Amino acid sequence: MILYDLVKSGLESFQGLDLSRLSHSQESAAILLSIALFIVVLLKSLLSRNKFSQKGSGYLISDRYRIGLLRRAGNFALKSILASGVILLLAALTEPFIPILKTVATIKESRERIDLIDVSTSKGWLYESTGRPAGELGRKAHLKFLNMRRGKNDRVALWVFSTHAFQIEDFIVDDQVYFDQVYDAPYVVIDPDNYFLPGRGYHKDKLCDVLVPIERLNEIKDEGQTRLEVGLQAVIKDFDQKGTIGLKERAVMVETDAAAEAPIDSELSALYKRGIHIYFLKVKSNKECEARGGAKDIDDFVKKLQSQVEKYGGKFYDVADENSMVRAYADIDRLETAKIKTISVTNKIPLFQLFIFFGILAIAGGIFLIFLAEIPGVYP
Repeated sequence: MILYDLVKSGLESFQGLDLSRLSHSQESAAILLSIALFIVVLLKSLLSRNKFSQKGSGYLISDRYRIGLLRRAGNFALKSILASGVILLLAALTEPFIPILKTVATIKESRERIDLIDVSTSKGWLYESTGRPAGELGRKAHLKFLNMRRGKNDRVALWVFSTHAFQIEDFIVDDQVYFDQVYDAPYVVIDPDNYFLPGRGYHKDKLCDVLVPIERLNEIKDEGQTRLEVGLQAVIKDFDQKGTIGLKERAVMVETDAAAEAPIDSELSALYKRGIHIYFLKVKSNKECEARGGAKDIDDFVKKLQSQVEKYGGKFYDVADENSMVRAYADIDRLETAKIKTISVTNKIPLFQLFIFFGILAIAGGIFLIFLAEIPGVYP
């Protein structure tokens, strides 16, 4: 019963296998052994005497003592069983297997990015007719962008800048942790005595009051300017010190209203030389409030800035409203598509153990049947 179960299990192992795809990984050893075995059998046939014959006995052997056709066929069948067992054992030496192809998609390489967000005074002014500050609208669009990037193996860091640059999160690949840090980051970093803060200014119409939730407002001495060059310098230093060496896919994404205090040509050039892609989201500024703050020639500066960004291979987005801000982030997500490498992996289903099992079974069965056949044999 145990033998029956073993044979049944072995036969079931062959079910569902495409034997037409049978391959071998060690054919040479089996071929050499087969040749050697063939030579031994051939020499035995040529040199040994047939033990069932005798020359010149002088007696006539009765036909009833001769081996009949049926017995000859039986002997041939038994020898064939033995031969098939030997063949199966030789086949097992070739290490037979069935190849199975599996397609595995893996990310070829990570993408590294620093998000540089403007948190100057102007990001606290109401944006157009939305009734909400520019910093809030920009942050919500940024968070939508991060949801687009989930699972794309980004290694990202978050910096904000006003008069100085501040790192909120170091390089990280955890999407959720980074999302939470961006969510909690301030909308505005400003001097506590800044006259654009509610109740501190001389503007009776309150048009340019910095209106952001208290938990999104950081009051730090001497902050509030738009020092874009300082932010970019911090980004460049961070890439140099903590960036991944040899990684080609690196980018900086800047969100600002571009009411900058100084030109950034040298910083853009430095990013370009390092092979760092530049995505520049220029949020529409509040010109009236900028004028009250003393800013001049904003349009001319923005045109020059766009020219500089594009000169160094960057992408410049002139964001005029909330919808265009979301579209800009969607375009960046498209451009930052993670590169995928498709790998075909070949797995093997080894079959040598089945060949050994059935080979031994055939040899043992053949010997046993030959032994039984000898009992009622011919005895002259």
